Amino acid sequence: MKDDLETKYYLDDPESLEYEPEYEPPRRRKHGFLRFLLTLVIVIALLAAAVLVYAKQPKTELPAGRRPLVSTVLIAGTDEGGLRTDTMMLLTVDAKAGVLRMTSIPRDTLTHGTWNVPKLNSAYGVYGGGAEGMEGVIKHLTDIIGFRPDGYAVVELEGFIEAVDLMGGVEFDVPQDMYYYDPTQDLLIDLKAGPQRLDGREAMGLVRFRSGYAMADITRVGVQRDFISAALSQWMKIKNVSKLPALRSLIKEKVVTDLDTRELLWLALALARCGTGDAESATIPGSGAMIGGASYYVADEEGTLAILNSGVSPFRRPMTSADLNINKG
Repeated sequence: MKDDLETKYYLDDPESLEYEPEYEPPRRRKHGFLRFLLTLVIVIALLAAAVLVYAKQPKTELPAGRRPLVSTVLIAGTDEGGLRTDTMMLLTVDAKAGVLRMTSIPRDTLTHGTWNVPKLNSAYGVYGGGAEGMEGVIKHLTDIIGFRPDGYAVVELEGFIEAVDLMGGVEFDVPQDMYYYDPTQDLLIDLKAGPQRLDGREAMGLVRFRSGYAMADITRVGVQRDFISAALSQWMKIKNVSKLPALRSLIKEKVVTDLDTRELLWLALALARCGTGDAESATIPGSGAMIGGASYYVADEEGTLAILNSGVSPFRRPMTSADLNINKG
């Protein structure tokens, strides 16, 4: 009863009762979020270290030594019949300097081949296509550039189309109106000049078009190089990480390569470091010639050496004419 009265009295006049609140020790702030961030940083660091340890640089043995963290890879694309490599581009990835160099090799380049029309692009079919075909291409390319690339990857047309569509297309500034129709190939190219997003089939038309250029193949390889640079720049973004498993499956199905998963990972990391916006680009210099009734592109030795020694070659030392074995006709 007393308690009830005191409670009532207190509620009527709270200041009429003197009491001491119970002592509460100061509370420690829990830094849960900071601990979470620290743990996250450690996990990311460990994963990054594991990726770096797992990645393996692709490299062949060179007789005079090679520059550190520099690898060269030949990227090729086949024509509609899958017998010729009408697109050939040498990537020089300098992970130490953070520089990417892209060197185009014209498809009609004259080789030392003994077949009827010994152009570089036809070596793929002459040697049987697939891995054997690429070994044939590499053999004759080595004569021209003086060293064997550290790896290669060749993609057929349908694989190229699927890859572009998978990655959401490519924003590209088409340099001129392009129209070409060939019913024998079921090929229609119909593009308007100007900036636009190209899907897989439109991109295929862009990289194959050449009949409307004043310099035909020479202009085409420049457009191909610009397109690849744009594609790499746009595709190598965090938002596309979720597409990597599907892209990896596509590579296994539609790409012939001698690069294993660890080497592809190293290249991906190196390309991410290099970026592609400021990639240096060039075409093996040369001139056209009619030989035995066929038109060829004959590589210029002096000009080729100048490009190789500008950073394209993986050699420590400057290359000389003794390294090359160019067929000059």
